[in-house]
Amino acid sequence: MKVEDNIENISEITNVILQNLTGLYADQTENWKVVQIYQHMGYTLLCLFELLLYCNKEKLNLKKIY
Repeated sequence: MKVEDNIENISEITNVILQNLTGLYADQTENWKVVQIYQHMGYTLLCLFELLLYCNKEKLNLKKIY
């Protein structure tokens, strides 16, 4: 596997994660202004951070990825 393939895979995965996180898809935002997209994404991130405040990190089985 080439480095370019890995980068492309990471890019695709990141795109899917962001679409699932924000609920925004390209066809939905065609007529949106950039400000509207930023506001929606900002609101989504705010909700995510608020949700993270309720997580107990001692009970999560997460590992650091390097």
